[in-house]
Amino acid sequence: MTSIISLTYEAGCTFTSNAAMITVGNGGAFELTNNQSLSLNGSFTCSALSLSTAVISFANLSPGTAVSGTVTIPVNAPNVTTGEYPTITANHFSGTVMLQWPSSAGPQYQELLPGKSLTLINYTN
Repeated sequence: MTSIISLTYEAGCTFTSNAAMITVGNGGAFELTNNQSLSLNGSFTCSALSLSTAVISFANLSPGTAVSGTVTIPVNAPNVTTGEYPTITANHFSGTVMLQWPSSAGPQYQELLPGKSLTLINYTN
């Protein structure tokens, strides 16, 4: 069972390197299925995009390139019943990126800081 998370790069965000990544850790995994997939909505200027169970990678970027939009992806976290919540990290950007995830207390929203992992507390699959 998976749930959907969203990362929103708000207006004024830029990529600060020629490559940027979004990673999932601490037992979580990006999980694509027949009815759940990666979705990009907005302005993402890159010439290469790759996805694995742990990394979404944007490549061949020009530093300073504006980015504005939402990345939506299903995350499987099989160990949440034991209190092991997944982490999300995004790097090589400046500006505001907001992360949304489902929790037992309702939808949660928090700002992601570049290169800093954020634990999805009370994440629900």
